[in-house]
Amino acid sequence: MHLFNGLVENMIYLLFPILIYLLYVAYIRNCDKIEKNIFLELSLYSSLFLLIRFGYKDNYLYNMALFNIPLLIAYIKQKRVATILLSCLLIYYYYVYYDIYLYILIIEYSLYYLLYFYLSYKSHIKHYKNLFINLFIGIKSFVLTTAIFIIINSHGGVISNILTMIFIMIFFTVFSYLILFFLHRCEEVIDFNSIIVQLNKERDLHQSMFKITHEVKNPLAVCKGYLQMIDYDDKEKLKKYIPIISDEIDRSINILSDFSAFGKIKIVREECDLEFLIEETCQSLYYLFSENKIETEFNFLDEEIYMNIDYNRIKQVLVNLFKNCVEAKFPDRALKIILNIKKYKKFVKIIISDNGCGMTDYTLGRVFELFYTTKDNGTGLGVAFSKDVIEKHGGTLNYRTKLNKGTDTIITLPFHYKEKEKSL
Repeated sequence: MHLFNGLVENMIYLLFPILIYLLYVAYIRNCDKIEKNIFLELSLYSSLFLLIRFGYKDNYLYNMALFNIPLLIAYIKQKRVATILLSCLLIYYYYVYYDIYLYILIIEYSLYYLLYFYLSYKSHIKHYKNLFINLFIGIKSFVLTTAIFIIINSHGGVISNILTMIFIMIFFTVFSYLILFFLHRCEEVIDFNSIIVQLNKERDLHQSMFKITHEVKNPLAVCKGYLQMIDYDDKEKLKKYIPIISDEIDRSINILSDFSAFGKIKIVREECDLEFLIEETCQSLYYLFSENKIETEFNFLDEEIYMNIDYNRIKQVLVNLFKNCVEAKFPDRALKIILNIKKYKKFVKIIISDNGCGMTDYTLGRVFELFYTTKDNGTGLGVAFSKDVIEKHGGTLNYRTKLNKGTDTIITLPFHYKEKEKSL
């Protein structure tokens, strides 16, 4: 029972770093980031270190078998540097702690190295990895057998030694194949998940292309209809229809321009006065507010706030969000827009509140979706664009809303603040 508990403990030490590596691979592939190959090697080094430092050591034979599994994985994964370093560590460990003859260890681990790279360079040998696994296990079993009869239990009974040899060989073979099978299956699951993620991206792309085709087709159909109705001898119809056609063409161009720019936004950071940026944005929208008789209230802080942001991109986001507030106005109710700034230790919040029509739960759930819009002439790209810009700054864009009562638009940006130095 004590031996069984020790072997289970060693298996935990062996598998724990490998599981951490598999979690890392799954995360990296889901995030579409570049995978660092060195992490597999680090996991193998860690497995061997944990086995040597904390593992069960009362039975030399089982350890001699189990400690070689990280080396076998390194060979299968074609990690040349790892195979050399792990071999050297194992040779040193067995020589120092178990007093095995050094030349025997060097011959054994050199044989593994030469055998693997001989098989890997022979292109006519199919499934050379499986062949190498069998040869590796066979060589290790022979070495263990030799150790049993000559070094460890040279005075013991032949039958006892043979039974011990059989159990060790079965143990090493079964555990080696189980761990390699486990590693292979986990990698298959990760690869399968990566394929699903890629297919979902392709599906989203196809859906986006379908939607943009639909969105562009509508204004073009309107243009075609009006062109068919134009009477070039009727100047009144020309004056009426041509501006409509021009507006529809402009709408098509805007849809295509917004879609082509989406996802390709580059952020150029510079030190900006946040409140000055907001004031300038509001000034540029003065006629929009005035024309719609909108009351505005901007509550700024008593201190200057300097942030490393893309001035033009953030201004464009604010323009989009203010326009959305204006378009949420009830025809028979005065609209008021209130802007508040809240400064925290690590971030700044810009809260734009209106008492407009608000959003339903369904609309709120789809508000960031490409091409989704509740406006007659909207493209459904403004909010998605704004969210993309804010996230590229490391921030967030969120909404709080109540139907027929209004909406709070909340921008959160990482805070970089310093007081403006007074000139002497």
